[in-house]
Amino acid sequence: MEVGLEKDIATAEWKKALINLVINPICSLLNAENRVVAEDPGLWELAGEMLDEICAVARRDGFSLEDCARDKLRQSLALHGNNINSTLADLRAGRKTELDYMLGRFLRLARDYGIKTPCCQAIYSLCAQLENKG
Repeated sequence: MEVGLEKDIATAEWKKALINLVINPICSLLNAENRVVAEDPGLWELAGEMLDEICAVARRDGFSLEDCARDKLRQSLALHGNNINSTLADLRAGRKTELDYMLGRFLRLARDYGIKTPCCQAIYSLCAQLENKG
């Protein structure tokens, strides 16, 4: 496993968020392992649209992630493609998920910055419905 050093914790948090904000909700909606995002061209495109929105908010927050976003997602899926993410594990167990803390928090930040994130908002709304039905 490759290990890297980040210049600060906030950068590391944004890079981790890139992955979790995309993989967790998509795979939870599909009740599928993480690899489904890499295996389906339509889901990969959806993930790319979400990454674009996430990078726009990160940029406004002072972090330039566009150059690494897709590579980071690809690397994570290669390493953890067979995993079930934590959001899906919580849904399967009937527990409250971290959806509002992660994606909800991101959407509030985007709104505060005046950045439209329609793709992330739609995915959040779908996941919230799934969580509420559980």
